[in-house]
Amino acid sequence: EVSSMSEVIGKEFADDYLEHFGILGMKWGVRRTREALARLAGRHKEKKAAKKAAEPAKQKKRRLSELSDEEIRVKVARMKLEDEYTTLIAKRGAKVKKGDSYVKEILKNSGKTLASKFIEGAGTYLAAKFFEPKKAALESKTLTEKERLARQKASRDKKREDKAQEKQRLKDALKVLQDRNEKRNFKP
Repeated sequence: EVSSMSEVIGKEFADDYLEHFGILGMKWGVRRTREALARLAGRHKEKKAAKKAAEPAKQKKRRLSELSDEEIRVKVARMKLEDEYTTLIAKRGAKVKKGDSYVKEILKNSGKTLASKFIEGAGTYLAAKFFEPKKAALESKTLTEKERLARQKASRDKKREDKAQEKQRLKDALKVLQDRNEKRNFKP
């Protein structure tokens, strides 16, 4: 039988090998003597015994006829307290449910209002995005038509004015020529 790994490996490699003689959960660098381990084992047994003693002894159920009057009064008082407790909790729960339903109703109504405003806003946005440009384009077409008509009228007016000015210039030039002609033909 081999007592340690150093015998298996050989003496020349013994310095390069780490042997572990610890127990599971043992801390590194902490060494305990056999007495310390025995003390801990004894404490464990003591703790177990103390825990067992601290646990209340389970009582065997007895028949009603076996109970004393005092024990029956204690049990009845306990049952009355439990019933009273459950009714109080139920009333409190009813108040909570009433408040809960009130809050849910408010949230539901505000949610509907918010949703309708959102849908209305989305409709307005979509109308502005898709229909307003078409409307604006139609208006711009009509505006350009109005502008075109206004320009045509302005152009006709300008042509009339230009014709009138040309006519006036021609009259003035004719008058100047007539005056010159008269001066040439003038015989004193």
